Amino acid sequence: PDHMEIAAAPTRWWYSQKAALVAELDKQGERSLYVYSSDKVNEKISLLKSKLTCAKQIFYAVKANPHPAVLQAVFDNGIGFECVSIYEVQMVLAQFPTLNPNRILFTPNFAHKSEYVKGFELGVHVTVDNLDCLERWGDALHGKEVLLRLDPGQGRGHHAHVKTAGIASKFGIGGDDIAIAARVCNENSITVCGLHCHSGSGVFDASAWAQHLRFTSEAAELFGGTVKYVDIGGGLGVPYPFDAKYLDVSAVNTAVTECFKDLGLEGKLEIWMEPGRFIAAEAGVLVTKVNQVKRKMGVKFVGVDAGMNTMIRPALYESYHAIVNISREGEEVATTVCGPICESGDVFGRDRPLPKDTQEDDVLLIDTVGAYGRVMSSSYNARPFVPEVLL
Repeated sequence: PDHMEIAAAPTRWWYSQKAALVAELDKQGERSLYVYSSDKVNEKISLLKSKLTCAKQIFYAVKANPHPAVLQAVFDNGIGFECVSIYEVQMVLAQFPTLNPNRILFTPNFAHKSEYVKGFELGVHVTVDNLDCLERWGDALHGKEVLLRLDPGQGRGHHAHVKTAGIASKFGIGGDDIAIAARVCNENSITVCGLHCHSGSGVFDASAWAQHLRFTSEAAELFGGTVKYVDIGGGLGVPYPFDAKYLDVSAVNTAVTECFKDLGLEGKLEIWMEPGRFIAAEAGVLVTKVNQVKRKMGVKFVGVDAGMNTMIRPALYESYHAIVNISREGEEVATTVCGPICESGDVFGRDRPLPKDTQEDDVLLIDTVGAYGRVMSSSYNARPFVPEVLL
């Protein structure tokens, strides 16, 4: 919609703090840093709490960014934690030992049976997304309450690797198997207290979550009235380019609320949602110093200290992240920004406008890396992990 706000550079939280970011690198004695804004995390959580009123419970997808300060903001704001491994569950409980386990939603996929058993022992909500597990794991699931993750049939998102539904997706129980799952659960005394679906990440279609609600609520009718919760997923889109537009969260809320009323679900089902990227992405930037400048066959390369080991999203998802020289301004030329890793895919962006006199030790900022940035780092080429700091 035309009324949506453009996410231009001057609206980014870091725009007025460029000097402080450069100074922080020198203060830490590092050539690269992940820097986070706690204020931005709290702002995004507040936005969801105020505008996404259709959701009775919001769970933060911990995998997006498990930094203790981010998790603290989630805890302080009273929202829950969505964990995809038992190790994430244990990490959250270690940081918040008084946390009510009802505030943790555990959604494993192809994990070992022992992780599910541990989840039940810890008292968290446990999700199962495989008919075979329901049929074969009677010893672990008998007498338990579970959520079932269903595949809504259509994946969404900006890249094939972030689509989590459809025939090629490894997630969820297929539509043809839902009735069978209901029968198997009944036969094995497994109580299905909730249904869950998630179709992908980076979604800007405001009607997507209403479609998830319709799908899960219709499936709930197969389970004999035991379903209390429908988790309609996350994947709320985030603007990466400066000229991109923000997702209209109010429109999402309106679509879901109207669908909820149209289906007569008031007093019958409770809606859950699980944003991760939406909360963390804009709060993080990667600042990194220039190592070398090269001109080759008419192409200008600027090589920085950070590499695909530091932030893999462009290599893995062909994702776009804005790149800015925060040390200098001036006439700009098309530039390829790359890292020091021995891989042709070690490129953060091609044909990016950077000052033509960009030089060694200038500081470049890579924008909107608070989600799936540092957490997906590796020590490839034996290079060290980049520290994280709060500004």
